[in-house]
Formats: sequence, C-alpha cells, structure tokens
Amino acid sequence: MVAVHERASPPITRWGAPHADIPFLAEIEEIASKPPFEYSMWDALVAPFGVTPRAFLEAMLAANAANWGAVEDFLVLEVEGRPVAACAVFDAPLEPCDRRPVKLERLPEVGRLLGWDTETTNGFRDHYNTLWGAPDPIFLQPQAPVLIESVGVLDGFRGRGLGERLMLEAKATAKERGYDTIGIMVIHGNDRAQQLYERHFERWASFYPAVFDHKFPGLTKYRAKLTSTESDPDQAA
Repeated sequence: MVAVHERASPPITRWGAPHADIPFLAEIEEIASKPPFEYSMWDALVAPFGVTPRAFLEAMLAANAANWGAVEDFLVLEVEGRPVAACAVFDAPLEPCDRRPVKLERLPEVGRLLGWDTETTNGFRDHYNTLWGAPDPIFLQPQAPVLIESVGVLDGFRGRGLGERLMLEAKATAKERGYDTIGIMVIHGNDRAQQLYERHFERWASFYPAVFDHKFPGLTKYRAKLTSTESDPDQAA
C-alpha cells in the first residue's frame, strides 16, 4: 500500500482488489457507465432477464468474465479504511479478438451465479450479440497496449481530487510495467470526465454519432506518452 499525503482524510492506494471488494467494484462499474445518461449501459443489456445491473456486474466480476478489467486489475483508493474510488488498468491485446465488455466463454459461470437456466443464458448471449454487434469494432480497437476503464468515485467523495489521483497512479504503474503509452476513452457528453482526461492525455481519435447510426452520442479515445517528467502521484491533491 502507498500512503498519500493529502489534507483531510488522506486516501490509501492499493492494486489488485480482493474478491471481498466485488460489490464495491460492481458499484464503480455502474457509476462509470452512466454519464452522460441517467441510466447505465448495462440496463438495456440485463433488463429482459430479471436481474439488476449491479447483480449482473457482481456475477461478471466473480466469474472472471469482465473483458475490460478483472478484479485484480483494479486500482482502489481508500479513505479511512473504506474503498471510495477505483479504475481498471488492463493489458489490451493488439491482435484481433473479442473486445466487447463480457467474455462470452465465461458466460455459463455468470449464468450459474445468477441462477439462470441454459435457455436464459443462451437468450442473454443472443441479446448481447444483437446489442453489441461485431466482436472487434474499430471504436474498441486499442490506441495503446494498456488501457484505463471503469473510472468511478462514490457519491460524497467527489471533488477531492480522487479522479486526478487515479490517473496519476494508473500512468505511474503502467510506466513501471514497461509501457510507453496508455489509453482511455470517454462518451461524448460526459463533460466532467472529459475535462479530467484532457489534462492527462491527448486526443487520439473520435467516433461521431453517425458511426453508431445516431443511436449513441459517440466517443473520443485518448492516449498519453509515459515520460520521466510525469507528476509524482504522492504529490497529487
């Protein structure tokens, strides 16, 4: 663990969340997926199957079926012993693969944890494929060998610089692992996240609503070079 020297309630940073953190991580995943909407992208995915997004996300993480960061890929910030902010930092395969958020080969285990029968699990698979389409769309192809996803801070702890801290820690750790670039993306309209990312990354590519048949507001992908002049995370406010 790394102590952070900050004014009131200094956070503690740790990598690799234990399975006891899964309910918290599921909450972070849901928080991260809502802006700029009033609902999570998971709502449309799970609504026909009688489970909440939070329950599905917990099962997905427990079954090691998350494609955008496994439990052990999360950086977690704690305040007074309580996890309050997190993001996933994970290696992005450069060869063609299924880049959508759920590992379908692990779906039977997700279904088992949710109490689904085979018919329900197969129905979810079909629904998922319909909503997400091709497994390796151009807008999900990586702009860097390591990516940041699912950035979230619990309500009541925002405005304390925790998002800034997450970015600095993620970049520092990627650099320690030998990477020279790191990437992140944001949905258009998520202005608060975009302002944070603009401070730490350069715009790499944007995909506008026409790419998504005007059913989605589009997204921008960012990339940063990891240099020796990067700020020390321990100096983050």
